[in-house]
Amino acid sequence: MALKIDNRRAIDEAAKALRHAIENIAKVHAPAAMEEIGKETIEYSKATHTFKNQTGNLESGYTYAILLPGTSGQITWKSLDGGGSEVINSGSDEVLLVFGNGVHYAIFVDTVHGFDVSTQTFLMVRRELGKILKNRLKTRKLF
Repeated sequence: MALKIDNRRAIDEAAKALRHAIENIAKVHAPAAMEEIGKETIEYSKATHTFKNQTGNLESGYTYAILLPGTSGQITWKSLDGGGSEVINSGSDEVLLVFGNGVHYAIFVDTVHGFDVSTQTFLMVRRELGKILKNRLKTRKLF
């Protein structure tokens, strides 16, 4: 008679541990990596913009926010002309990094006058984000 081994309990425990690890990445590690990326994004924007920083408004208008899955947040920015805020919602399984320049005329400087305010930064993050996160996984900076 063959011995029958029931691995169901071990499989359930392994699945539970895996779900916990995934939730931990989404709720703890991904936001920590996004925080670093957000700061680096602002530094990159300040270093590479093509407009003349005459008043300081556009450079002080760069901001970012990180939203955990299923949450909403209010992103607020300050500039020499006052500032503002906006509510942003994330999906149930998303960690969002929201970046922008809150100065009301930033888009005008970017599109009409052709000076880069945020466009190149957005393209760089879109192109490099996967590489950045993969590198953090390899170097264990994410965990």
